[in-house]
Amino acid sequence: NPPLKVAVFGGSVTYGTDCMKNDVGLPDVGRGEHLCAWPGKLERLLDGLLGGPLLASAAAPSENGTARNVVRVTNFAIGGTDSDVAASIVEFDVIGSRPGDDPLSSYDVVVSSFAANDGQAEPSRRGALYGSMQRFARLVSAQRPCDALPLVVMVEDVPVDTVLGTVRDGLRHAREMAEASSRLGLLSVSYADLVREDAWLGGTRGGPVAGGAAGVLHPGASFHTGLAWTVGHAMLEGMLGDGCDEAEAGRRPSPPAWFVPPAVREDTTPAQELLRYEGALEEQAAACEGGGGDGGDGGDATSAAPGASCTYKWLADRQSAWNKEAVRLAVSKVATSVDGWEATGFPVRKPRRTWQASGTNATFVIQLDPTEGPIDRLLILYIRSYGKLWENSRLLVTVEGRARGSSDPSSWGKIAEFDLPGVHGSETSVNYLHRADLGDTLLVPGGGVRATFRLVNGTVFQINGLALCRSGEKTEGG
Repeated sequence: NPPLKVAVFGGSVTYGTDCMKNDVGLPDVGRGEHLCAWPGKLERLLDGLLGGPLLASAAAPSENGTARNVVRVTNFAIGGTDSDVAASIVEFDVIGSRPGDDPLSSYDVVVSSFAANDGQAEPSRRGALYGSMQRFARLVSAQRPCDALPLVVMVEDVPVDTVLGTVRDGLRHAREMAEASSRLGLLSVSYADLVREDAWLGGTRGGPVAGGAAGVLHPGASFHTGLAWTVGHAMLEGMLGDGCDEAEAGRRPSPPAWFVPPAVREDTTPAQELLRYEGALEEQAAACEGGGGDGGDGGDATSAAPGASCTYKWLADRQSAWNKEAVRLAVSKVATSVDGWEATGFPVRKPRRTWQASGTNATFVIQLDPTEGPIDRLLILYIRSYGKLWENSRLLVTVEGRARGSSDPSSWGKIAEFDLPGVHGSETSVNYLHRADLGDTLLVPGGGVRATFRLVNGTVFQINGLALCRSGEKTEGG
């Protein structure tokens, strides 16, 4: 039943940074990323196509007289994030933090679009990101086990090879995305290829597609329009064309559409890979017997990975802590003391919303006592940036725990301590995710957990998300 629900994950390109740039005189409306970014254009495009002659009855007004979309696209993009951050957001179900939000398992299509940040990653992180790209896809596919949906789409938006120093280095992400999508049976879409054809084969960077896109990390309005059309066409072909072809031929796909192949490994032979593939197919088929392997409703699927859950969580994004006041409330409801930290954000300039320290020794403490669920992970989404303002920035995090049944106020014991740098060598601001292992002290609910965050060096630090969770089953891929 309508609407067809599409979730889009990505970084600043997908968020819509600079998406109003154009050379035809259209005004820059300022804070309008949700309108001019390609996910919003994709929604209007598909809704116009499917809400017209194809599904006229479904597009009729709802009971209260308001228009009812045939397609609804939700943009979960967060600037400066990569596949690793996205995989953990899905794993621990950190999206949908507000009451009434739809779980990820309710979406029919999920799009991953991280070419800019995955493609520019430091060499030391590239192997992990290749794994995270696959982990994200596998976690999303597991949202509705034994169901052909959601359709997972991997998108290469920006041609990083026209931005980075060497073409081969810039093409690395394109190669890895093609490998992963082919292996996992996913829909792969590359608008970047259209830009390359126009820029390289056409012999000019000023062509109708390459103009304003080749050599630009955050292209403008024309790029976002072209990308929306490209993704929309691929989705329709993938969901309608392939399905109709199968039905017309009178056959079921083999392997089944709900099968999720194992992740690619670099250290296995073809024979070993075949055994892993066959083993995974047998295991999933056995688990799906009688459970709707032909496209049922997915049973009791939840948004988080199997066994994963969060007792406390928030993200500084449009779907969770959507402005500085929401960030302040998310922290203050569990904070026991705050000194030198504040929620900040601006309508147009960055940061839009964040929890920020200003001054050395700025400290805040959060505490859950008693805990309401099992906890063995602390997740921190934080910014690493550059420039004089961020020099020597370093945050010290100390986590203490108290087991259930202990009423002694002095029984708090240190279970983890680590520091996080707020600066890096790249001239851009990037979100990093730190996952701290808290052991088994807090796995039994009813105990207490206390985390102290202190800026020990530098004068600024920004946190864009916090979560106290229990990890689930390990998902292949990274």
